[in-house]
Amino acid sequence: MRHADEKKFALENAQSIFEMHIEGTFLYDMETNGGMPRKFIEKIVDSRTHAKRIKKIMYNNILKEVLAYPNTFTRDAQGFLVYDIEMYDYGFCIEDYCRKQFRKNLTKQVWVCTNCGSDEVQTKMWVDLNTGETNGSCSDGEADDNYCKHCEGHHLIEFRTVHVDWKFISQAVEN
Repeated sequence: MRHADEKKFALENAQSIFEMHIEGTFLYDMETNGGMPRKFIEKIVDSRTHAKRIKKIMYNNILKEVLAYPNTFTRDAQGFLVYDIEMYDYGFCIEDYCRKQFRKNLTKQVWVCTNCGSDEVQTKMWVDLNTGETNGSCSDGEADDNYCKHCEGHHLIEFRTVHVDWKFISQAVEN
């Protein structure tokens, strides 16, 4: 079997690195992990399904790099691949995976252009010139009071609930 040694190396190290990361404390530090509670992370990494997916991601990352850059990996005297401390970084995909799970159902509310859907919208406001404070919109709901930077027009805007990772993507087709 071609690349059998590399596959075995990637599999064994994905498992070891996974264990090192979940036994450490960095993964559970809310200041660096994006505010995920420890119980949430433990629920993910203790789940057989999620753990299998995470290890598969790590396995694929290790295998891809060891095949693409075989000379950058440490080898023993017989030429076999061996773990080195720099491989620990493959485990940061655990945090990325958990963060995606954590954020998957979070929403936010934004104003969007009813013409194109962009959130790059503006509306007229009353501003106290001496304090810089705003007293809310002066718009009475007319499209002329609003401006969309994306489609460069005056359109009605509406308040929508979207996924926190929502990014407006233009639907315009280039010629």
